[in-house]
Amino acid sequence: MFCPKYKVEQGESSNNGKKGLRKAKRYKYMKNSLVFFVLAMGGGFLVFKLQEKKTIEVYSQRLTTLSQNIEDYGVGVKGEEYKKSLDNYYALLEKKNIRELERKQAKLSEIEKEVENYSKEFAQLKEYQGAFDDLSKNYVLSEENERQLEELNRDLNTSIEKGDLEAGQLAVRDLKAFKKYIIEDNKKQIQLLKKKLEEMNLSRAYQAELEHLVYLKQQGEALFESGKYGDALRKFKKSKAVAELINSYIPYTLTINQVDASNYPTMKLYVTLKDDKDKKIEKELIPEAFYLSERLIGEKNYTTYRVEKVSLLKEREKLNIGLVLDVSEEIREEDLKNRQEVIKQLMSQVHFQEGDKVTLEGLEEKNYLEAIDQMMEMKEAKDSIYDTLYVAINQMAQQEGVKCIIAFSDGRERESKCTPQMLTELAKHYQIPIFIIDIGEEGAILQALANNTGGFYRSIKDTLVMQEIYDAVYKERQATHFLEYENQQTDNQTPREIYISYEEDKIKVRMLEHYILNNPKEESKSNNIVYTDKEN
Repeated sequence: MFCPKYKVEQGESSNNGKKGLRKAKRYKYMKNSLVFFVLAMGGGFLVFKLQEKKTIEVYSQRLTTLSQNIEDYGVGVKGEEYKKSLDNYYALLEKKNIRELERKQAKLSEIEKEVENYSKEFAQLKEYQGAFDDLSKNYVLSEENERQLEELNRDLNTSIEKGDLEAGQLAVRDLKAFKKYIIEDNKKQIQLLKKKLEEMNLSRAYQAELEHLVYLKQQGEALFESGKYGDALRKFKKSKAVAELINSYIPYTLTINQVDASNYPTMKLYVTLKDDKDKKIEKELIPEAFYLSERLIGEKNYTTYRVEKVSLLKEREKLNIGLVLDVSEEIREEDLKNRQEVIKQLMSQVHFQEGDKVTLEGLEEKNYLEAIDQMMEMKEAKDSIYDTLYVAINQMAQQEGVKCIIAFSDGRERESKCTPQMLTELAKHYQIPIFIIDIGEEGAILQALANNTGGFYRSIKDTLVMQEIYDAVYKERQATHFLEYENQQTDNQTPREIYISYEEDKIKVRMLEHYILNNPKEESKSNNIVYTDKEN
């Protein structure tokens, strides 16, 4: 049977179960939501902390970089202001006050931009440091200009050291204006010098000097056209100095004493510089102050050579002695032996220990003293001392260093083709002094020959004659200079014309001479023996 009451109770129980189920689901949802909310809040906090850390790192890096730039560049008068701002930013960073840092972000960016611009301008300013130091090299400055340049460079360097950008930029502006002034001044001086050179009288000029002036003018013009005004001005100043040297009174003389071509093409000139009182100038000369040009006789143009080396001969040089023994057959045997011993005694005084050499012509190789004996005994009917000396001069011209000829002669002369005048000219050309020791009584002509070549004439009875020769040779070379240069001429036979000038401080001198260059490469056909000590 149907029971309504039962059905009602059963329906109520079913409804209550559904409500409980819904309630449980709602609780679970709320629980999950709460958990999710808690997790979300924790994750957001973590993200916040990470973001805060990253922001602090970024600001820390910016402040470190900014601080370093301020320290490096000084940033001038705003340096202290920037440092105070940095202190404030560092304080906020220490407190991790991100909000305040973000609020002052714009100001920080402004400071960074100013420091960056300052550093760029300061770097540009540093590029000018030393940029004007070469003004003295590239242009011609007066002493006053040199002082001004020194002051302006000092102002620039000081401003850079202090980090004063404004003062440094002002110094650069002044230096640029100074450079412009110097350029215009050099150009003006060039024009004045060109006009003055055109008006100068050059009628007393040597051909070598005229060629030198043309060369200097051409170089000066070329340098001017290329904008090298300082170098151009120096060329025109040099032209003026050459022209003034031509027309001025010169209280100095320069003389070539000897030409040494033994190591040709390297040339050595032994020269003496004297003042107007005939006093030798004992001071070191500089190669750059010399101008040397040379040409073969008959050629039109000169070749200019650079003097490579100049030296004052303070120490004793090795001496090369050409020994000539000339004895007539008329001499008595007794006199021959006596004079033979005297000659050996005199020659034993040669300073072999100091490197001196003696060259005997036309002998077989034998002991030194035996060679003298042989030479004294070679009495011939021919009396040809001039011819013998002529050969000796040509042979000695090929020797290196200081040279002289010592001739022992009785003065008899009947057979020579060569004349005393020819001998004198040849000896002078090679600057080889001839010392003649008289072993006879007929020596008037030989005495004149010796004196005219820079040597002297003595009697064999003078036992100190060798010391006199040494004194004469080295006295002449005291305060003597030698010039060294490389010669390009291949013709060693044609006489040469050489021009030399020297200008330094108050010393100014010019000279023109002729000389003959014996061919140093030509093999000698004579049978010469060279002795370097007494034993051989």
